[in-house]
Amino acid sequence: MSFTNTSWHVEDFLLQSINLLLVGRPKIWWWVPKSLEHRFRRFLCREHEASRLFTKAVPLAEVSLRDLVRLGVRRVIQPPGVTMITAPGYSFHTTLSCGWSLADSSNFMLNLKGLSMEMLDQVRPREQYADAPRGGVGGWISDRLKTFRMLRDLHRRRLVRRRDNKGMG
Repeated sequence: MSFTNTSWHVEDFLLQSINLLLVGRPKIWWWVPKSLEHRFRRFLCREHEASRLFTKAVPLAEVSLRDLVRLGVRRVIQPPGVTMITAPGYSFHTTLSCGWSLADSSNFMLNLKGLSMEMLDQVRPREQYADAPRGGVGGWISDRLKTFRMLRDLHRRRLVRRRDNKGMG
């Protein structure tokens, strides 16, 4: 993709992420140091609706460069072949691609500093997956996968019916 960007966000369920830029143009990462996380969160809460803050809905364009510098936000450039890893928890970041590139990313969980999925589930923003009960992330994910499979099967049946109807006409 060319010239893509992400909104300011923390990872789902406050997990870590890994991003490998395989080929193409560099990617610019803006990130908030852990020591400034509370200040940045206060700024975002003043500027945006709380319900949008943790749902990947705060576009880069809504935060001025002057405000970013004043808040102590850092920038790093990721060239092709370099892997970026975000810390677990409230690791606010955003990215901007400088042109066409191909990257791969994923979330993961390492038990660092005594952090666990259960602990992250307790402290995650309520706005992220609001209907997921605290302490029941595994069950919630399982329920969502069942819903996804049901919708996928429904879609497949519709495609088969459509194909069969075309064959009759």
